[in-house]
Amino acid sequence: MREYFQDGSQFGVQMTYAVEEEQPLGTAGCVKNIAELLDETFLVISGDTITDFDLTTAIEFHKKIIQKLL
Repeated sequence: MREYFQDGSQFGVQMTYAVEEEQPLGTAGCVKNIAELLDETFLVISGDTITDFDLTTAIEFHKKIIQKLL
């Protein structure tokens, strides 16, 4: 995967890789391990997910809720 995507720049994105060491932590554990690298809104979707869900609407809703909480 790293060989193909490299740093993501050829796809217009920035990619950072994190390697799990001793025990599998699942998706949430991986996100927690890179928390200090996350300074913007982000979305985690499994690579084998197929959906017709409108992600833009979901992110906009999330941002509205966050604004109300602040």
